[in-house]
Amino acid sequence: MNELWANFLGYLSLYRSYIIPVFVLGIFLTAIVWVLMKKRSTKYTENPFRTLFCSCVLSLSVAVIIIMTLYGRTQGTEFAFRLRLFGSYIEAFGNKNIEILLQIIMNIVMFVPVGLFLPCCFQKFEKNRFVLLGALILSGTIELIQGITKIGMFEFDDILGNVLGAEIGFGIYWILSRSFRKVKLGRRGNSNEKNKS
Repeated sequence: MNELWANFLGYLSLYRSYIIPVFVLGIFLTAIVWVLMKKRSTKYTENPFRTLFCSCVLSLSVAVIIIMTLYGRTQGTEFAFRLRLFGSYIEAFGNKNIEILLQIIMNIVMFVPVGLFLPCCFQKFEKNRFVLLGALILSGTIELIQGITKIGMFEFDDILGNVLGAEIGFGIYWILSRSFRKVKLGRRGNSNEKNKS
């Protein structure tokens, strides 16, 4: 556990220089969502603050993913494609490779906000299949760029982890939205009873 934490702190210090690019890209993506909101393509058009908050978090999350996976990487000499499914999981748990385990965790965690805030911003993504498809497209595109440009390795396991993270995020959204709906219905029922009396 201590080794995992030490590796995590090492990654944080390594990615510290990425803060400015993340914010620049995040602002750009937020502006795009804001334009979509003006065209009434987003949810909460009657509540701009709520849309702006959700779009900011979503945009920063996508910016973090893009910058961490594509920005500032040195180009290799060969195309790298790892098509074996669960290969990194076997290596992480079978060989107790802490660094690969941390990469698996990060692949999952990075996409949790995507699955959580996509349905908060866009009504279409309230359906799980669209979140799943969106995560597949985003993750698959990043992996293809990494593999083709030789700045990283195309791995099916990375896509699997990313999609799992998005699904966890959507699960959190689904639970929270159900809970808020029950609270609203309860309040509405209480106010109706008071009006009748």
